[in-house]
Amino acid sequence: MGAKQKVITVLAILVLALSASTVYYRGQSVAALDRLNEAKATAEAVSLLIDELVLQTAKRIESAKRRQEERDSEALAEIERLTSIREPVRVRVESCESGPSASRDGEGTHQVNRGSEAQAHGILPHRNSERLREVIEEMELVNAAYASCRNLLLGD
Repeated sequence: MGAKQKVITVLAILVLALSASTVYYRGQSVAALDRLNEAKATAEAVSLLIDELVLQTAKRIESAKRRQEERDSEALAEIERLTSIREPVRVRVESCESGPSASRDGEGTHQVNRGSEAQAHGILPHRNSERLREVIEEMELVNAAYASCRNLLLGD
């Protein structure tokens, strides 16, 4: 075998080795491309799922908001209805006095001075009645706001 043939043989072996490695790396890159395409498809599916979940959650929140607003408006209407009643405010006054004897825990005993029934009942003056109504309305509004927030935080 001459030197020329040896060079051709070595070149042929190198070409075969190069083509084999090209085929191998092409297979690796095709596999990597397939994995990349699978990952993209999975990411798109997850993105669509997230979008759907966000939409459903937004609908639920909006529905809960509407229900709570309806409850709040019903509560405010009831408060308005009750506070619009303009009857005289009747009160019962009882005097409590602490007795001189104390129990072991340090609390005094309370005795109720009932007096006569005529003295224990009365009608508040108009100005006091109006102020009492205002305070009751404020208390009812605070109570309604608390109930609304509690329902919102703790659920129905």
